[in-house]
Amino acid sequence: MPNLTKYLQQEFINHSPEGWICHKEKHLLSSKLENKLGYKPQADILMESIDKSKRLWIEFEISRADPVANHTNN
Repeated sequence: MPNLTKYLQQEFINHSPEGWICHKEKHLLSSKLENKLGYKPQADILMESIDKSKRLWIEFEISRADPVANHTNN
C-alpha cells in the first residue's frame, strides 16, 4: 500500500488547483509547539493557498483488509 500513497501524493502535487501549492509529508505545527506537545504530526498531503491564508490537510487511510469481509453478515 505504500506505493498507492506515494502515487496519490504525487498526483495531488501534479494536479494542484490554481492558486494552491501542494506538499507531501508536511509538518502541521511549528517546531516549538511540536517540542512542547512531544508530538510531530504530519499530513500525507498539505494544500496551502499561495497567500498562505488557507490550509487543507489530507490523511490517507488505506487498508490492506479485504473490503468484502468487513461488510458480510455471518
